[in-house]
Amino acid sequence: MQIIKQFEKVIIWGLVLLLALVIALSLIQVTMNLIGDIISTPEQLIALDSLFDILSSIFMVLIGIELLETVKLYLQAKGLHVELILDVALIALARKVIVMDYTGTDWRTLMAIAAMILCLGTARYLKAARSRND
Repeated sequence: MQIIKQFEKVIIWGLVLLLALVIALSLIQVTMNLIGDIISTPEQLIALDSLFDILSSIFMVLIGIELLETVKLYLQAKGLHVELILDVALIALARKVIVMDYTGTDWRTLMAIAAMILCLGTARYLKAARSRND
């Protein structure tokens, strides 16, 4: 059993290192894209199409940071924190809503996303209210 726990710890630390590398490289890429867009469009600061791409990339970096925080707390407390997982899911849905092309999206898809946001938001609120009462 001890070997399995050590193996699990090695795997989790490997994931932490890979996730940190991906976050760092993503941040460098976002920065390079932002600087490139500013330089290439002198008549305006950032083109609207580029702005959506940059915001999407920033949200992806933010999701990566939240995932890293979740893994860090898992390592410290040996358990998952539901609040952080709900936060990551809400951030991912917010990213989807911001970058979504509404002109070609079916109304059922929009309703499903709205339902997911409502459910996750309600779950996050109830978990926070329960934590305050405990």
